[in-house]
Amino acid sequence: MHKIQLILFLLAAAISASGASNENSAAIGAQNTAAAAPHRLQADDVLVVGGAVEQKLRASQGEHRFEPRSLVAQGSALYVVFPGAAADTQLNTSRPTFWLSVPAGIEPADAFVLTAVSVRRSDKRELLIGSGTRQVSLGVPSGRCLDVSFKRLSDQSRAAPGCVLYEARPEAALAPGQYTWVTQLKSNAQGDGRGIFYAFGIAEGAR
Repeated sequence: MHKIQLILFLLAAAISASGASNENSAAIGAQNTAAAAPHRLQADDVLVVGGAVEQKLRASQGEHRFEPRSLVAQGSALYVVFPGAAADTQLNTSRPTFWLSVPAGIEPADAFVLTAVSVRRSDKRELLIGSGTRQVSLGVPSGRCLDVSFKRLSDQSRAAPGCVLYEARPEAALAPGQYTWVTQLKSNAQGDGRGIFYAFGIAEGAR
């Protein structure tokens, strides 16, 4: 290969490599931008906000346990049971702030309930979600529901179609322990209670 041809060949190779590098850089930049963009919250999503990092609570249906009542009380009780003595998410603030994604047309207080969860010696957590005599009536007992303030977010850019985002916060500080948000609590075709639960805990020393 002549010297001039060699120089031209090297220049063409350098230009091609530079173009590929720019394309790769642009592609990586686009991926990083997409990764950094806040995701939309789908129906019934629960997000912990207010800290340096947002945390999406994991949805669970748990397992169910029926417990016969005494001869005096009669009937039976239905519990939802979660594995482990503590939820995966433990918070260091006693009045955490949440974002709830609620289907449009439904009041947030009708869609979500916040309640404490009992920890058993078997290293499981459980919550009473129904009781009755001949037929189990579903619902968290009103005395166990915690007072929560709801406020519709002014910025709905992260709401999924057909959903509305609300900010939710306990009215009073939560004591250290285990808690869960409850939604979609209803009977299935087998008459068994089903719902979606978003468990979290308040750590010791939380402020």
